[in-house]
Amino acid sequence: MNGNSARQMFRGAGVAIAIIDDGVEADHPQLGGPGYPNAKVIGGYDFGLNDPDPRPGPSLQDRHGTAVAGIAAGGLVEVGDYVGGVAPNAKIYALKVSDADYRFFTDTISRPSTGRRCTRTTTRPIRSS
Repeated sequence: MNGNSARQMFRGAGVAIAIIDDGVEADHPQLGGPGYPNAKVIGGYDFGLNDPDPRPGPSLQDRHGTAVAGIAAGGLVEVGDYVGGVAPNAKIYALKVSDADYRFFTDTISRPSTGRRCTRTTTRPIRSS
C-alpha cells in the first residue's frame, strides 16, 4: 500500500483504530509521546496480564504492536524507511492480548456497548526466531 497516496484522500480524523497485538509503546514519539494515555494512544487494556496498561513489556520481542500502530496511525516524519502512518490523524486503542511468556490468546471481542470484555478461550505459545 502506498501510504502517501492514501493520505491524499483521508488522514484519519475522527477515527479510532484498535491495535490487537502484543501492546503499543505509547511513549514512542510518533505515537503521542510520553505517558499513557496520551493524544494518540487514547485507551486500551492488557488482557494478558489483566490490567489497564496495554504497553508492551521490556523485551524487544514486544514491539510488533508498536510497529503496526505506527503503520496505521503514526505521526508524519521521515526516519530511515518510516514515512508516517496511513491515517496519521487517527487515534489508537491498544488491546494487548499476550502475556509475560509471549503467549497470545484467541479472544472473543464484543462491542464496547455490551460492557463485556474479551473472553479467553485458548492459548498457544508464540516465539520469534
